[in-house]
Amino acid sequence: MTGASPSPRPDAGFDILLVYAFSRVHAYYLNVVRALSPRLRVGIHLGSGELRSNASHRLTKLASTECLFLGELEEAGAVLVDGPCRAKVVALPNSGLSADHLRSVAAMVQGRRFIGLECFGYGPQMLDVLLEAGVSRFYVFDRNIFAAKLATQAARELAARVEVVEMGSPCVAHPAFPMPAMDYIVALPTQMLLGGWQNQRRFLRNMASLLKAIAPEDSVVLKFHNVRDGGNRYFHQYSGLPGLSRAGAYFAWSAARLLKHVLGDAALPAKFGVLGNDLYFSGLTQQLPLLASLTPRHNLNLELFFPHVRKGVITGISSCVWHALHAGLAVYNCDDQPFGDHLPNSTTYSSFYMPPCGGRLEFDRRNLEKVSPGAISADLPALLAVEAASCA
Repeated sequence: MTGASPSPRPDAGFDILLVYAFSRVHAYYLNVVRALSPRLRVGIHLGSGELRSNASHRLTKLASTECLFLGELEEAGAVLVDGPCRAKVVALPNSGLSADHLRSVAAMVQGRRFIGLECFGYGPQMLDVLLEAGVSRFYVFDRNIFAAKLATQAARELAARVEVVEMGSPCVAHPAFPMPAMDYIVALPTQMLLGGWQNQRRFLRNMASLLKAIAPEDSVVLKFHNVRDGGNRYFHQYSGLPGLSRAGAYFAWSAARLLKHVLGDAALPAKFGVLGNDLYFSGLTQQLPLLASLTPRHNLNLELFFPHVRKGVITGISSCVWHALHAGLAVYNCDDQPFGDHLPNSTTYSSFYMPPCGGRLEFDRRNLEKVSPGAISADLPALLAVEAASCA
């Protein structure tokens, strides 16, 4: 099942209707559907075909992943719909869709109650459009992250017009699918935050130290960043002996440093630096199994796999840190660049930023307290079920 071409169901009546943009934004919808579909009728609204085609530029790199995810939602018990329908509760996201898309869906759906869902780290974005649709209750992942995004008086005034409810993450309490367990997962963060080759080199060296410290009997699996089908492999992988790859990396790095001393910030030193990173990454990961070897769902969001991770997550500066802490997992940040406003989305990461691990397999469990207690105790499927019951 691909779920790519739903048939309009004008007579469909749902208990919960979740308005959909794309899988990276709404990964947790799969957990919600798994939890609620045995007792409630859950719909996934895709918008009209015209609306979807207008947003298709977002999905060209993730077409296969989207088909897989929509198929997973159907298999879990959701009904995909793209036209007029009725629902007790309609959940509208505040990112991933245009304002016109949200207004169009709100107009074509007969809902007894409209609620808003914060997309992770987007704070009050498009809250004005949600208020137009009749939203009076706004579900956020973590109250601390949401508060950090209220940087202006206008944003604070918008937020004051809704009831803010913490929803946490349902990914561990309501697993999306079964799969083999692992002790650690290496999650490559977004390339946008890793920066230039020199910072990437330090990231890889810290990762190598961590991997060396992990007990031989513990399993470690590598996951690529899921910004495109198959994962974003921004480190080129070469085949060959790990020792030769590492030796080649040190040679390329030395050449890069020498050339940088002579030429400054020119293209040639950077090319040698990137080559060194690629060689080092190749040697580092040749003995790591890929998540793709364990499941065809490997390109879905990382948090969906946390029920199957026993010990920890090895990553950089990433939103997955919050999800890992919410799951009670140790987090090792291999990115030792200074943290501050110069980084994209720093306000989102500020409340749960993990200091660099320095290549040491050490985790202070007090870091788990970076997640709001309300987010830890929240159960989103149960909250949505109560919303539906109150509309009976």
